[in-house]
Amino acid sequence: MPPAFTAFRAVRGRPRRALLAALLAVSAAAAGLGAAGREVVRLDLGRRQAIVPAIVAGGVRYASLKSIAAALGARIAAEGGTFRLETAEGRALVFPSDLPGLARAGSVVLSLGRDAIRRDGDLFVPEQAVPRLLAALEPERQPGGSGWSLAGGGDGRLTLEARLDRPPERVDVRRRPDGDWEVAVAAGGPVEPPWRRREIGGRLLAAIEAARDPAGLRIVLRAGPDLERVEGERRSAPPGFVLTMLGAAAKVTPVAATAPAGPVRRVVLDPGHGGAEDGAVGPGGVKEKDLVLDIARRLRELLRAEGFEVLLTRDGDIDLGLDERAAIANRWHADLFVSLHANASRAASARGAETYFLSAEATDDAARTLAALENNAVAAAGAGNAAGGSDELPLILWDMAQREYLQESARLARTIQRRLNRLLGIADRGVRRAPFRVLVGATCPAVLVELGFVTNPEEEARLADPAYRSRLAEALRDAIRTFGARAEERAGDAP
Repeated sequence: MPPAFTAFRAVRGRPRRALLAALLAVSAAAAGLGAAGREVVRLDLGRRQAIVPAIVAGGVRYASLKSIAAALGARIAAEGGTFRLETAEGRALVFPSDLPGLARAGSVVLSLGRDAIRRDGDLFVPEQAVPRLLAALEPERQPGGSGWSLAGGGDGRLTLEARLDRPPERVDVRRRPDGDWEVAVAAGGPVEPPWRRREIGGRLLAAIEAARDPAGLRIVLRAGPDLERVEGERRSAPPGFVLTMLGAAAKVTPVAATAPAGPVRRVVLDPGHGGAEDGAVGPGGVKEKDLVLDIARRLRELLRAEGFEVLLTRDGDIDLGLDERAAIANRWHADLFVSLHANASRAASARGAETYFLSAEATDDAARTLAALENNAVAAAGAGNAAGGSDELPLILWDMAQREYLQESARLARTIQRRLNRLLGIADRGVRRAPFRVLVGATCPAVLVELGFVTNPEEEARLADPAYRSRLAEALRDAIRTFGARAEERAGDAP
């Protein structure tokens, strides 16, 4: 019998009785399989174990998804080759038929490392992917039933919305001598926060600390260098409060945007995903949202050294809707909008960079699938889009707002792609077109850059290297500088 494989442990050491009963049932049913010498995967729950049937292909063991579902007491459904496993708590894993090397857990895209195998009405997943899949099904703890969300953009505004069991009596905000801000929420009794400290790492907010108080709740906002003021508001319906953190950029008054007639000066960088939305996650655990934020910060400093004005749509780990990202660029009258992402593929060997500009028609099926994944991610994370409704309206808005910038967007995409290929030796996947919602409505040249495949173990290791991230930032800086110089030449040649 092959060596036992420890797939997962009990959720923080507290397995449910129903789960244990299901595991014992599956273990008893599968015991004969192990004894007969057939391939199995053992699920270790501390003192309890379950055994699920497995197959071997190419020297790799694959576990039965149906048996894993039975062990978890979960439901499983298959339609058109797509499998969906859903727990009693409503957490789900989806295995798309056209992306056999990937799974989705809410807004998170998980790499399986290898393609799953569909056989005899079951789905068999690679053994090494089982711990990540089961970890994604762990329920998130929300103490006291309170729901807190932090959202905002790089336009100098962050908003913390907190829902409580009852309306607070008052919300008092004061600035402390050390420059941080303190908030006292009087709620007629102690309130348990959902977390004690949350690192933000942005220019407005470095961190949030929250603690239970006999009268309610006390919050300390660790200020970033750009935080100027904090406003507090109590709400009765739904019960709770809102804290709004404001910086200098929030004072910008929006006006009608026009096509840039001169050289490029203002650049908006959009690190994809953030907050509850991790984006793609590599086999080694690298998260797309973290690496693109780091690259955006490096690129910001390089561009500022060249004399550009630069704004990030998010400068911390916050939720931000797709429509709001382009809106930030418009309010700031940006000359360029560059959205940064890391790619995912069903093929673990997929590698290289690719750059997209907006089009209602995708270059190919792969581009169409990627756009669909990106467009659905924020909605799945619960940070809906401002426009709402069907996808027809955004494309109409694009036709009105983006059409005159289409040629410049294509030029910018080609310039970025050439620089990435030339300076870094990245596999050239070319310039592509796709209907990315994050680009819809931007009233300036706008592109989306996929900097590499986080689902490729070798490329994930490169993307995790700070030195390599700096080289990526330098390549992007060079591309933007080149595009800006040529735009100035074209403006000078205009009659």
